[in-house]
Amino acid sequence: MKRFLLPVLIFAAVLAGGCDTVRTLSGRPTAAQLEAKRQHIVDSLTALRRQAAEDSARLAAAAKVEVDTLALQDTLRQWRIPMHNRKRIGGVSREPEHRYYIVTGAFYDPKNAERSAGRYSEAGYDASVVAFRNGLYAVGVGGSDRLSDVFDTVKRMRRNGFCPSGMWIFINE
Repeated sequence: MKRFLLPVLIFAAVLAGGCDTVRTLSGRPTAAQLEAKRQHIVDSLTALRRQAAEDSARLAAAAKVEVDTLALQDTLRQWRIPMHNRKRIGGVSREPEHRYYIVTGAFYDPKNAERSAGRYSEAGYDASVVAFRNGLYAVGVGGSDRLSDVFDTVKRMRRNGFCPSGMWIFINE
């Protein structure tokens, strides 16, 4: 009789509560716990796929900007418009607002720089004065964080005859 008691109890437990009762009695996860774990894994994989897609799109956009920037730099070199970063110049005394500027002139007297910037502003260009550590005050025209905007300003200046022969591009990096 004792031999039949354990199988009968297990059979009764399965009939009364199903497999989850046996799993609970044996210390194993129930069907609901397994489903929750499966759903958590599926959600995690979905989030990882979405993140990978976003990262891929960001990298592609950054690569396109890099290629476009290199193409614009090549065009500027062909037009004989040099590009200089702030390290080469010796640094700035006040942090400029934008990354790129078209420098149309540099003065030791800040009043002359302001007067020159005013002439460009009157002509419809966004002009400001960039102060360098070496004591020069440069007239920065068409300041922007994108080289393509600065390139468009250079084209407009060339078209309108406002393009001085000694101008150069200042890169604030």
